[in-house]
Amino acid sequence: MKAILIITVLMFVHNMGSSQCEIRTNRVTVFKDATAFIEREGMCKVENNEILLDVPYQGGGSPNVNRYGQSDSYNNNHIILGSVQILCPGNEILSSRSINVEADEDIKTIQSIFDRNKGKEMSITRSGTKEVIKGKLFSVDNGSKSLVLQDGALWSFVKMDEIANFKFRDSPILQKKTTRKKLKLRLSSNADNQELNISYLQKGITWTPNYFIDIQDDNILKLSLKANIMNDIVDLNNADVNLAVGIPVFDYSLTADPLFSNQRVIDLVNSLNNPGASPNRLFANAITSQSATSYSGSGSGYANSSLDGQSTDDIFLYRLKNISLDKSERLNVDILDMESEYKDVYVVDLDSNNDKVSLSNSKKKSDNTEVWHALKFDNVTGEPLTTGTVIFKKNMLKENEVMPLSQGQLNFTPVDKPCIVKMSVSPNITVEQSDVEVSRVRNPDGNGYIVNVSSEIEINNLKNEKVKIMVTRMVKGMKIEGDSNNWKIVKSGRSLYDRNQSNLVEWNFDVEPNQKKNVKYSYQVLMW
Repeated sequence: MKAILIITVLMFVHNMGSSQCEIRTNRVTVFKDATAFIEREGMCKVENNEILLDVPYQGGGSPNVNRYGQSDSYNNNHIILGSVQILCPGNEILSSRSINVEADEDIKTIQSIFDRNKGKEMSITRSGTKEVIKGKLFSVDNGSKSLVLQDGALWSFVKMDEIANFKFRDSPILQKKTTRKKLKLRLSSNADNQELNISYLQKGITWTPNYFIDIQDDNILKLSLKANIMNDIVDLNNADVNLAVGIPVFDYSLTADPLFSNQRVIDLVNSLNNPGASPNRLFANAITSQSATSYSGSGSGYANSSLDGQSTDDIFLYRLKNISLDKSERLNVDILDMESEYKDVYVVDLDSNNDKVSLSNSKKKSDNTEVWHALKFDNVTGEPLTTGTVIFKKNMLKENEVMPLSQGQLNFTPVDKPCIVKMSVSPNITVEQSDVEVSRVRNPDGNGYIVNVSSEIEINNLKNEKVKIMVTRMVKGMKIEGDSNNWKIVKSGRSLYDRNQSNLVEWNFDVEPNQKKNVKYSYQVLMW
């Protein structure tokens, strides 16, 4: 075991250009793409119509550069361009500017103290012994974490983890000069105690939702939602924390605000001219965002939530009170609980026809497609369920034994809408589908051909029980027709330069035990 280092030196504190404000973070709204809206407030002392305060973040002097040679500010916990708002109620802010202030900063690590005090006389006591080594600190090897002391012709080599305590016999250097960025506000008038409010968007706080589904008897499940909050940028002390559910758009999230960073002019210009893809859009339809489902159904249940949720036009907030979380700490917190009836349903997503529209007079049959056993239940929490990981567990009713079944993803589900969450792959149900070109004729406008395609879905239920099957497929075409009433177009859309419409088609039917079911449909597609 390494000995505890006892430092017997006097630490002097002398800060130049200290802040005139006592500011705390009172509210943070956290988005899942690691963006946070931070609201801080406090009281400031005004001298000569000016306030000097610490900037919330000291940006790095050298920006990260991606493989294309472009400035990549997203890897920094920067304050986002254009998001800063500073208010002094009852007073007018005439100007806000950042300045560099030289200050004495305490040396915070033992190794740094050794580095700064080479040539000083000192004495060291080895751990586990009473041996005292005296001499001048000749060198510090940070690789091997060792010191070399010289006492006349005597040289001593000491490992840092062998040191029980040490002291300097000369006055040690315990501070270093550093340049810190400060924010100077010029006000219209003086005030003994001036209220100040500052808010901004900053990268560096995120949260991930984790669901747990316990399957009970009689088709009852219990669902709980927990949140993991990761904080890398600010100390929170009894603050309000809002966890945001939605798909936010922060177009300038890759660019640091120049008032709070040390970036060069050219770096700012490059980041604005080459913004790249916004991170939240890269995460769309994933754990860091959510996608609404379009399923319908009914059920019953009850829910319990300790949250005071609130929704805006597009964003819902899970509200947490009195959260204390220091910078670099992590927190797991309960969000809500729910109990509900559920139904077993089997779902399969067939391959799109995008890769088949170029086939001419040929039959294309898909390989066996995975069929998922899913649970269907209503969201009766009174709050939307955001996209998150989910663990399935089964109550075995044997000495309260719980069996873990699988892990998957639960997609965004609005209030009072059904949720279908995939649990496991079922090997006892197979689904195949085929496309056959029936005919093609020249498009009347002379551009390309109108191709008529006949398609068939074959479902084989090898289970000894009747099952409910939901089949979906993205069909690209101009016209879709089916031979049953068990299908519908869930959603459709078309890109600007595509003459074919993309249609998400859904079929729902029951398949008897050890039986097959065939469903036929057709569509038209414009080909060049």
